[in-house]
Amino acid sequence: MKEITINGKTYELNYGMEFLKRMDQRHKVENNGLSFGVGTTIAGVQLQQNNPTILQDIVECGLHNVKKDKPASDQIEETIVQMFEEAEDPEKIFTDFLETFKKQPLLKAQMKRQEENAKKAQQQQLKEMNA
Repeated sequence: MKEITINGKTYELNYGMEFLKRMDQRHKVENNGLSFGVGTTIAGVQLQQNNPTILQDIVECGLHNVKKDKPASDQIEETIVQMFEEAEDPEKIFTDFLETFKKQPLLKAQMKRQEENAKKAQQQQLKEMNA
């Protein structure tokens, strides 16, 4: 999803470097005292699992470049809930975000790798179930 309409105003979501930094600030993993940002990794997984809570983070971080009339968190949340209430196929909301991620220069390779890893894990599970 490249844009979102909140309270009648359409905003373009920006998935550039600042988006990545902000997502990483929200989602971190610590290991041996080191902190690693995993924002877009978490986003990709949660989108694949149709988890609507990640959408708020994606939209808020995607609006990082909006300076004037920036929507508040509660307005973004209301819009997301409304999107689901009005959607004929709610799963399409997740698919739209994933497809947009796959086309973004800074996310393309990561999304491809995540998709490949998910397929491998699925195949491994099938092998284990059939063994």
